[in-house]
Amino acid sequence: MKRMFRITVEILPHGDETRARKIARMDLGQVSDRAAALDYEISASSEADQRSGQPAFEASGMVVSHRRQDSIWALVAKSAGWVADCAGK
Repeated sequence: MKRMFRITVEILPHGDETRARKIARMDLGQVSDRAAALDYEISASSEADQRSGQPAFEASGMVVSHRRQDSIWALVAKSAGWVADCAGK
């Protein structure tokens, strides 16, 4: 996958950026080149969370036919929704 976008989630304890800690990451790579819509491969992971009991998570998948005229935030929302569905299973 050619990496095009990376979304990183960090915790800032009490808003302190000097103590920032990455807890999750999602990479999106374009895998098609059609005029009206693009397909993206997703690679997502998160660390285990001892407080909530959530295990570490890793998955790969696809967003198919994302319309070029839609915003990057629409792509992030579609991708995050897919990851959330996978992580909840």
